[in-house]
Amino acid sequence: MGYLILITSYFLYGLSDAAGPLAFRLGSDSTTLALLNCVIPLPFIAGTLVATRQSFRIGLRPLVAASALGLCAGLTALTLNGSYVLIGAGIGTVLHMSHSVVASFGEAALERRPPRIGTLLALALALSGIGIFSLTGERTTASIFGVALALFSGVTYGAVTLLAGHSAVKNVATFQAQFYSFLFASATLCVYCLTTRGYLLPTLGAKAWSIHVFCAVLTNYAAFALVCYGIRRAGSTIGSIMGALEPVFCALFSVILLGERFTVANVLGGFLILLGVIVEPLWKAKQDSACAMKS
Repeated sequence: MGYLILITSYFLYGLSDAAGPLAFRLGSDSTTLALLNCVIPLPFIAGTLVATRQSFRIGLRPLVAASALGLCAGLTALTLNGSYVLIGAGIGTVLHMSHSVVASFGEAALERRPPRIGTLLALALALSGIGIFSLTGERTTASIFGVALALFSGVTYGAVTLLAGHSAVKNVATFQAQFYSFLFASATLCVYCLTTRGYLLPTLGAKAWSIHVFCAVLTNYAAFALVCYGIRRAGSTIGSIMGALEPVFCALFSVILLGERFTVANVLGGFLILLGVIVEPLWKAKQDSACAMKS
């Protein structure tokens, strides 16, 4: 059951990643998409807290950690959606998956140990895939900047992962942590919108709003809840491995919904990056199993 839940959640993530840029054709933009993806889920999360009788109270240390997590989440949304405009949702999502390698190295640093061989192998595969993306095809300023934005979103989301697992927020209930993280992410993006363009939202029609609501609820509420539940049933290792399905589904829907095209180099580079994503948790699971047998 856990496997099916995880597949469903990453299917929803992939669909939303590809559907979001449809709003760009209706007068929206990447910054608006990032902002609304954080703001719209808030009442749904708050409703869940009320319905399940969970408190909104949170300690000072978890609140500070949630604010840092929210800042990183806001930067992730801003840069990832920006990359969609320049290089497409399919390619941008694949490059964004480098966050798992970033998180693995960050975890090693926090635990004051050398990186695992599996982590180094994952890095080598990811860098090879990124190199193929960057050094082949049409190297315009826009495409290079788009690749840089997607990779930076991987770095900031790697920071989100580390904060969620190694800060005071890890002891807070899932929807509590999500509520305050999105609240701070929304505040960060509101400040960014007001300082860079002087207004929060452009004038949007009903179709654009429906796409934004659909994507925000789909990813940051429904799919998020399913991932948390699926990982509890199937385990974090399986959850990490199956996370590679998100860019696969996104690429598929990008072709169907957005008419994106992929070259042989795109497919090869994406395959190497996703292989790196899968290698690290498999290697970790093998080491953990060997240690358990010895003890």
